[in-house]
Amino acid sequence: MGLLAGTLLNLQGRLGLAGWQWLFLVEGLPPIVLGFVFLFCLPDTPAHAPWLSRDEQDWLIGRIREDAASGGHHSESFGRALLDVRVWQLALLTLCMLGSIYAYTFSAPAILTKLTGFSVTNVGFLIASMNLIGAAGMILTAVHSDRVGERYWHVIILFLVMTCGYLVGGLSSLPWIAVPALAVMVISHSSLQGPLLSIPAIFFKGRSAASGIAAMNMIGILGGFIGPYWMGVAKDLTGNYQRGLLTLTVPTFVAAATMFVMWRSSRKQS
Repeated sequence: MGLLAGTLLNLQGRLGLAGWQWLFLVEGLPPIVLGFVFLFCLPDTPAHAPWLSRDEQDWLIGRIREDAASGGHHSESFGRALLDVRVWQLALLTLCMLGSIYAYTFSAPAILTKLTGFSVTNVGFLIASMNLIGAAGMILTAVHSDRVGERYWHVIILFLVMTCGYLVGGLSSLPWIAVPALAVMVISHSSLQGPLLSIPAIFFKGRSAASGIAAMNMIGILGGFIGPYWMGVAKDLTGNYQRGLLTLTVPTFVAAATMFVMWRSSRKQS
């Protein structure tokens, strides 16, 4: 939605609304409407999906049953999931990832405007283009991860690239250095999602996967609150948002280190 953000902010005063109010209405109402559409229109199981043939429905149902019966950790208890150290490792990783990316995302318009001197609209185009390339990176990295059958190092390397992106973006005041560094950071964040979200399925099966992933996300989503709050503190400590990017090297490096520990543990167990 970055393509629309700049234009919407320029609607300042139209119909008595501020630009940020137009932004909230136009970008916020469609997800709310779609939420109700999905609630009432999305089928509960493959058996109720009219766009699938009978053979496709049977195949999907069979795969779901196979997955539920295929060994691994089968605890269905949310409480039991919290006792698994791997859940806490993934929760810490998710906390660090979301904390860092939310901290950047909320301050990105101010950072990029200062670096480039672009208008609000053009900064919106710049942010959107980064995310579009990130979407392509997400698909390509997931395909490569599936092709080589490896998850952990795809995530580790991309977190380290994010760390370097924050470091260079925070240190350089030259737009031709800082902006590409931040673009690589955004693309790396998008690209690691596929391999990362595949990792819980390695050791959780059936309903235990739901408990483990729910616990991981419940803890990790706190980063969405901590990140922007911390960026404000970092700005106060360093004088500007760009220098605050330097502090975001810590959570991304911790995330890479956490995934490395999980990789070592997986090798010992195999």
